[in-house]
Amino acid sequence: PVLAIFQSDGDLATRSAFPVGAALSNVFERTVDAVQRESIMNTVGWYERFQTHRLDLATACNPAEASPFVSIDGALRFRPPGWQWCFQTGAATMGLHHLGPTQATQATPWREPADWRVYNGPLWNVRVSGAIVADHSDTWNALFTGLLLHLFTDERANRLP
Repeated sequence: PVLAIFQSDGDLATRSAFPVGAALSNVFERTVDAVQRESIMNTVGWYERFQTHRLDLATACNPAEASPFVSIDGALRFRPPGWQWCFQTGAATMGLHHLGPTQATQATPWREPADWRVYNGPLWNVRVSGAIVADHSDTWNALFTGLLLHLFTDERANRLP
């Protein structure tokens, strides 16, 4: 990824405290619709519309999920939307799942149909299981640093031209 944002399910500071602070600081803010209102009331990691991936612990890896890329004419490209990437770090086996159209939530009155989530590019907004990052200050644990090292290692091995 060029940019990866990681948001833990266990992060109560951004899940609960941020919206309270945003509500107080934006009490007189006018928005054009509910979509804009939701975007200013949540951090980007909790704004479901922008979530692109889910990271969970895995029990085993399928060899077909060893890489999120395919080679097309010698260039690496992401597999089609909905891909899964399973990898082993020194601390655990993890699965990164691209949230393609089949994993999107149901439409609400102000949101497009459930297939709006098809972005499959290098900007990642990853929802992380609380089993990997427990809370707001648990970012440097062995599981998450293993993930970061794995991402950096892959970036060096698969440099873009």
